[in-house]
Amino acid sequence: MSRRRRDAIERQTRDLADEKALAEAVDKHGSKTLYEPDGTSHPAEDLEPGDDEEAPPAKGSIIGAIFTLLGLALILPFMGGIQNIIGIAIMGFALWEAWKLNAPKIVLVQGPYFVKPKAGP
Repeated sequence: MSRRRRDAIERQTRDLADEKALAEAVDKHGSKTLYEPDGTSHPAEDLEPGDDEEAPPAKGSIIGAIFTLLGLALILPFMGGIQNIIGIAIMGFALWEAWKLNAPKIVLVQGPYFVKPKAGP
């Protein structure tokens, strides 16, 4: 086993031991202390209700993400350049066929025609 892999396993083991010790301390003392990533801690009672909740994303950011993905989906097939020449030829043929299918049909209407009753026997 490489030294790098061994160090990673040791770090995970230490982190797991720290989490277990923290859980035991909370269970034993009934204390609710929040630990920050930078190592500081503070009692949970200092927080207002809802402080730990993230704000929902703004509507503008969601719309921007949708347009970005749409633009990426439109551009991506052409980003292969000359290496994707067959794909570009297939897309061109498909567009040509779709253009032909959607071409307006010319309908010739003549008339008016009148229906005459049949002559009797």
